[in-house]
Amino acid sequence: MRVALGIDIGGTNTKMAIVNDQGQPLKQSTFPTRSTIPFSDYADEVFSEAMKLSAGYELYGVGVGAPNANSATGEIVQPVNLGWKLAPLVKDFTDRFKTDVFLENDANVAALGEKVWGLGKESDHFIVVTLGTGIGTGIISHGQLISGPTGMAGEGGHITIYPGGRPCNCGGFGHLECYASVRGLKLHVQEQTNKDLKFSEISTEFKKGNPDILRAVQLAAHDLGMGLAQMQTLFNPDLFVLAGGVSTLGANFRAMVEAGLNESSYGPFKNSSKVLLSPISTEHGAVTGAASLVFWKKPLL
Repeated sequence: MRVALGIDIGGTNTKMAIVNDQGQPLKQSTFPTRSTIPFSDYADEVFSEAMKLSAGYELYGVGVGAPNANSATGEIVQPVNLGWKLAPLVKDFTDRFKTDVFLENDANVAALGEKVWGLGKESDHFIVVTLGTGIGTGIISHGQLISGPTGMAGEGGHITIYPGGRPCNCGGFGHLECYASVRGLKLHVQEQTNKDLKFSEISTEFKKGNPDILRAVQLAAHDLGMGLAQMQTLFNPDLFVLAGGVSTLGANFRAMVEAGLNESSYGPFKNSSKVLLSPISTEHGAVTGAASLVFWKKPLL
């Protein structure tokens, strides 16, 4: 049985899992992403945690999903929600793991995971939208990942939906992730309630039917729909797959987003793209997607 180590580097936490070639996570671990320390020290932390997790397994390779990942150079470049300016991830991880290390944008690995093991098995034209601390998009067109010359194509979270709107951590204004990410949703809630709630509290109140929280979620879903409509106009996907934190709000949120998309769609595209929730994202989609990099890029011998 071949196994890979999948690593998802998020703005808050780093997740990793031992994943077999059927996409099944065998062991998992989560720990805080301390991006205030030098990247080499963080790489030491990752390696130490991975060695404990992988005891008894021989790794076929390591796949890593990270924001602002340049797959051509193997570096993380000026990530918005992380403290490093330039992180030589592939070099530092290869030095430690002594096996093949593959790096892609975090949303790109989510898209590959869906293509290999999830909803994308039935579609050659879809976009995965990861709704975490920020927003990422992974684009599959004609069955292939669109990554661009540096592997950083698909920064859908930085589509401008409100010119001159909320300030984004990247330095811009009015970007999609300022309104529909976990952080964006929390800002909607603050504006509706004057309370700074945790996402878990927002989720609980939304499912209870709290009218103020419901209104905030409706606003975030509408804003996300506007962003998806812009992506739809450019790529004409037949499917959007919502993954990550905000997507755990569930079926009602999904329906709101789809309604927002169809409200904003260019006429010929109206009602042409389904919006679905990832069946693999809530528990382990990010890490299985990262592991899929190994099986996608490394030939089976």
